[in-house]
Amino acid sequence: WFGSCSGAPVMGALRLLLRALAIPQPGAHIQHAATALRNVCARCSRTLLDPTALTGLMDATEGVVNAPASGSALELEDRQAVVEGLARLVSLLPPADAAPAAMKLVAPLLHSARALVAAEEGSGGAEAQADTLADELHLIASAVRFMEFAGDGAEGQPHPAVAVVEGVWPVLTAVAEGARWRSHAGA
Repeated sequence: WFGSCSGAPVMGALRLLLRALAIPQPGAHIQHAATALRNVCARCSRTLLDPTALTGLMDATEGVVNAPASGSALELEDRQAVVEGLARLVSLLPPADAAPAAMKLVAPLLHSARALVAAEEGSGGAEAQADTLADELHLIASAVRFMEFAGDGAEGQPHPAVAVVEGVWPVLTAVAEGARWRSHAGA
């Protein structure tokens, strides 16, 4: 009923879910909150497509999306659920608004991936760096995969996900050409 009732307390539910995601102790509550957030984004899109609400939601979830940098204990699957929910909202925006929103969604992931690629080899935990880079790239791919736009966007404009692919391309090139990344199965 949440998605079909105009009086549903969507913003209150999102605040509750964001609080649950911020609890530092690991537990099933995190997985349930991440899945619920994805479902609320999918089913209550009309309420969340307000530019102020969507920007606020992206700002509020940045620590979840960028879990390694924020020191969060979220698993990749939980982060992925949040990214997928937000990407579904981005896909419902008009093409002119979708490209900047897509970049805002993946910005923390791109920043982390670029920093990992730029880090000096041997600057600590090569295996951990490769695993983190693989996770960030996996989440960017999830975001792009869930940006299902009707048609190809506005006449003469590229698909809104093109900006994300262009942003991640230097990272992918560095990984493909870097010998240090080839030795790690995850990257």
